[in-house]
Amino acid sequence: MSLRGTRTTRAALHVSALLRCLLPHGRHEVLDGLPHMAPLTHPAPVNDRLLRFLHFDVPCRALRAAPARQVEPAETSA
Repeated sequence: MSLRGTRTTRAALHVSALLRCLLPHGRHEVLDGLPHMAPLTHPAPVNDRLLRFLHFDVPCRALRAAPARQVEPAETSA
């Protein structure tokens, strides 16, 4: 998935166009009115779109159903 805002940089527009050419069967979306650094400046709409992509578009159901893994604290040696 490639995701970009409409108010982005020229370089990002170029990269987005290249991704569309290189990955023609991929999902390419534009978020209206969002700037280049939207994940930092406007995280809510970006996160919402990413979560919808993961929930509905990722074919691996095991990814969505996998339980959270508990990480044990590292053992320390004295």
